[in-house]
Amino acid sequence: RQLVKTASVESSRARSDSKTSAMSQSCRGLPRSAFSATDRAYATYEARMLQPCAFFSKRLMKVAINGHASFSCSAVSTGSDPELFAKKSASSANLPSKPIRGRVLTVVEQDSLSPFAYPKALRDVHPDNASWAEVMGHMAQRLEWEDLGLHMDVFTDAHVAEEGGDAAFAAAAEQADLFLFIGIQRPETAHGLAAATMGVPTGLALDCCDELQSASRLLYQPTLPLLKEAAKLLPWSAANKDAQLIATATELFQRGNPNDLLYMVLVLLNACVTPVASAAETPKDLGVILCMVKNCRKEVVGCVQDPECKAALDCLESCGLNDQVCSYRCIVSHESPLFEKFSLCNLQIHNCLNNHAERPMFPDVQPMSSFRGQALTSEVAEQLFVGWMQPDDEFASNQTLEWSWKVVCGVNPAYDYFPCQHQIFYHLKGGKSFWYDPVFQVTT
Repeated sequence: RQLVKTASVESSRARSDSKTSAMSQSCRGLPRSAFSATDRAYATYEARMLQPCAFFSKRLMKVAINGHASFSCSAVSTGSDPELFAKKSASSANLPSKPIRGRVLTVVEQDSLSPFAYPKALRDVHPDNASWAEVMGHMAQRLEWEDLGLHMDVFTDAHVAEEGGDAAFAAAAEQADLFLFIGIQRPETAHGLAAATMGVPTGLALDCCDELQSASRLLYQPTLPLLKEAAKLLPWSAANKDAQLIATATELFQRGNPNDLLYMVLVLLNACVTPVASAAETPKDLGVILCMVKNCRKEVVGCVQDPECKAALDCLESCGLNDQVCSYRCIVSHESPLFEKFSLCNLQIHNCLNNHAERPMFPDVQPMSSFRGQALTSEVAEQLFVGWMQPDDEFASNQTLEWSWKVVCGVNPAYDYFPCQHQIFYHLKGGKSFWYDPVFQVTT
């Protein structure tokens, strides 16, 4: 197995990297005070501006502006036509060149819809969910942002003929280290897909017909029901490890969260193709226990002996791999002074779990340098943040509201997708300090 994995990595490194250009689209929401009566026309819905950014960037924020809507996002895609996602990968022309260590071939059923819905405020423009072609096109871009050595090609089954598909698909299949089939139910294309990807070492079919489901494999080892039985009988075996990997990938996919969807791809690549730092699990070894006992003995004992604090630990232990939503809900459901002390000592002060989070380098989004034809100074930027709480003279007759921004959609329930959410930006008296207060409701 290790030989197959090593050979796959070396083969991938030797392949040429084809670059395709990407089209960039960005739109920013502005506070009510930034809009004149004429300008407000730009805050109405326009289909050409409302590309589905909701499933690939935490930067997304939908705000209400004087009864209209403005969209704030940074999007990079190969175009609004899903056909473009099927014909070329979603690479950014501005990313630096780096040898490709892992290639993913993704095939989705043409016109099939994903579980990713548009925000409610956009349903009049986009009543249906986003297509899988569009979603995976964004995932291809995010994969490169995560690691420049990773690459994904996205096709629809309409571009795959019975004899192996068109030239672009055949080339991608020949170079792929991992295939993903998503939502393909048409039996007339299943046989051709399975035959065209026979040389790909690892692959997973998700929500597909039986023929493609049976084609799933890890380093050429089929993921059949027999594997699960072997895993039960031999819990220390490679079969058990493979079964756990398949279960983890399936769980991540079924969560219906864009971050978990990306993490699923990273986990599969890390396990079967090439090391991926962001998908490597933190080991729960003796060093972790020694760190906690040595530095946080009092906090550990106090937490374990307290029912509410112990319930928080048990809840966190029950969460699945990288399930940030579950972890966040456990924390807010069992908040207590003892749990706060436990977390502060073990996680923040001594970092016993050896967690680390590096600042992402991509996408390299540059801040605005001008606003309405003038330089965007710190003072103007802060006024934009203050927003509705401080209307300009044009809106002096209007009532000043108690919040700066209303946030009505987000990406991840553990980060920004909270109900009843608004944000407050304000200066303290004297103007020397600038403060931010988020207000939101949490589901426990």
